[in-house]
Amino acid sequence: MGLKLRISLMLFFCFFGLESMSQNITNVDANPNGNCIIISFEMDKPSDVNISYSINDGFFQDIPNKYIKKLPVQDTKYKYMWDVVEQFGEFIFSDVIFKIDLIGYVPHPFSVSMDCQVYFSPGNLQYNISSNIWRFSDNQYEILEKAASDSKSWIDLFGWGTSGWDSGAKAFQPNSTSGNNRDYHPGGYIAAFKLNYDGSSSQNPNSSAGRNLVGKYANADWGVYNSQRISSKYGEQRAWRTLTKNEWQYLLEGRKNSSSLHQNSYIENVYGLILYPDDWDINANFKKSHYSLDEWCIMEGKGAIFLPFKTGHYYGSREYWSSTSAGVDDAFGLSFNHIYGIARSRASLVRLVSNVKEEIQIQDISFYEVKKEQGKENVSVVKHKTFNVPKTEDFYGVTLGYLIPNENFYIDAGGVQIGIKYEPIFKGGFGLNLGANMSLWAGADTTFGLSLNLPLYGEFHANFSKSFSLFAFGGIGLSYIDYTVPQYDTTLNKNDTKEGSFGFMTYDFGGGIRCKNMQVRYTTSIYKNDFIQQMISLDFFLPNSEISSSTYGSNTQTYNTRSRSGTPSYYRHNYSGHPSVPTKSIHEK
Repeated sequence: MGLKLRISLMLFFCFFGLESMSQNITNVDANPNGNCIIISFEMDKPSDVNISYSINDGFFQDIPNKYIKKLPVQDTKYKYMWDVVEQFGEFIFSDVIFKIDLIGYVPHPFSVSMDCQVYFSPGNLQYNISSNIWRFSDNQYEILEKAASDSKSWIDLFGWGTSGWDSGAKAFQPNSTSGNNRDYHPGGYIAAFKLNYDGSSSQNPNSSAGRNLVGKYANADWGVYNSQRISSKYGEQRAWRTLTKNEWQYLLEGRKNSSSLHQNSYIENVYGLILYPDDWDINANFKKSHYSLDEWCIMEGKGAIFLPFKTGHYYGSREYWSSTSAGVDDAFGLSFNHIYGIARSRASLVRLVSNVKEEIQIQDISFYEVKKEQGKENVSVVKHKTFNVPKTEDFYGVTLGYLIPNENFYIDAGGVQIGIKYEPIFKGGFGLNLGANMSLWAGADTTFGLSLNLPLYGEFHANFSKSFSLFAFGGIGLSYIDYTVPQYDTTLNKNDTKEGSFGFMTYDFGGGIRCKNMQVRYTTSIYKNDFIQQMISLDFFLPNSEISSSTYGSNTQTYNTRSRSGTPSYYRHNYSGHPSVPTKSIHEK
């Protein structure tokens, strides 16, 4: 075919000091080799990696397996060969950025009933008392063993049903410390037995003893109530929940080959329960009483789950909550491979799951951006959304308006308006509509005036795309008017004018359409005497106040990465030449 790969290699090496489980990636290089590119690097310890690339636009795409192969490893030196000619044709694109991700936890399905599979969260649930923030632990083997009585910062031990939802229970906050089991009943405690008129007692059908963290009381479940607030290094945006007692039981005993899909073991010096996913190869050589971090890194990349119970000890361990009540004083929990009733006030661990059938997709952990700020590495985790922007830039601009003449208005006036606008937009598309406007209006005969108007509106934007939205607003308008109106002078027996000024407040509401940096608004103002006035406005915003492409359809959270795994590293390489295939085909998944 006469293919010729034209590559002029200029290496722009930008190493950010990747750290993961004390793992470093060093000596990264990329060189042409015939029709291929050899990507080489070194790691402290063996680990699976994912290599992706970007072409000038920040969009990273995995290299298909059929075009890349791993060359023999020499000690800790890794090499991958990418057959770019076979993938893209005669020429390679220019200015390529490679990104190397260490593969951490990769979600795999676990059956918890005959017709339900779940994904486990990448770590135990943790809560920060002082800042009211939820997160998953940095690693699956991390266990703080901290309750509210022990710590004023991060805790991972909770009383039952302490999601923060005020259901009527006396103890519902994550940092609740009550030692009374009956304070932890969602909806409030109601006795299991009632006293009859004849002095006997009988079962109380309204008793709170049988209330579970589902249905009417589902918000008492840590995952259900806080799904949108839990941060994670993997960037999941999922509908989290706690397993029921029956689901824990099925996970351990009901699955096919269930006895081969869990074991008690150590990860380094942490003792706990390892759970294997439904698709685990039961013939794999993973049945040991102790695993190193290197071995565990490979196992969790294949979907294994670790539930830590205690650091360095077998006995005196903690339990994991279920969402199922076990009577007046207890709720069911899991310890190692046993399920039993646990006092509701006992500080225990929480591991959340999400249903596989949920429409929320597993996030691609390659969507990371590494930044350096004052000597600290930070990871911005991009969480994909589907409709409205959680946060946009603030809008600054000018407005031009036309006051529609209205014979019902007390001076029968129309006019024009010019002003400045400031529209800060917050999470979920909510925002404010503020500014200052000067209006010149005129009516029949010699009626005219000059006014200053200050709009104080709340508004909501439904952002259908980066450049198009519909919005509605409402609030009050504060105005001050200098006016001249016709008046008959009885003294002089002739027509004259009267001058004056006054201030007033209106109730305003309306809506409009926004397209890129321009929007059209229609405003209705109601005066104190029920007079109504309408105005059409055209607003122009500064170019840099357009919705940011980095925030549209995403939610960015930043975490310090010095102790977090799965952090990517970027390496930029520049190749001369041009693509021989359309850009569209390069970006297609």
